Amino acid sequence: MNDDDLARELTVLHADTTAAINAATPDDMTGPIVLANGMWANRWNMIWRVTEDRDGDRDKPAQFVAVHLDECRRWAGAQLRNSEH
Repeated sequence: MNDDDLARELTVLHADTTAAINAATPDDMTGPIVLANGMWANRWNMIWRVTEDRDGDRDKPAQFVAVHLDECRRWAGAQLRNSEH
C-alpha cells in the first residue's frame, strides 16, 4: 500500500464515520446523560430510565421511564420547575 492508497482509505473511512455520526439520533446514545435536575438517563433494552445515580443501576427503581430521550428531558425539566415553586 502506498501513500495515495492510504490517503484514499482514510478519506473513505472518514466519510463513513461522518455519515454515521450525522445520521445518529439522540436515541442512539445509551447514556449516561445528565438531565435538567441532576438526574441521569441511561438506556436499557430500548427504554430510557431516569435515576438519581450516574450509572443507572438497574436494581434500583427508575424515577421515570420513556422510549425517547426527549421525554426524559421534559420530565426532568418539569420536576425542576415544580421543585422551584
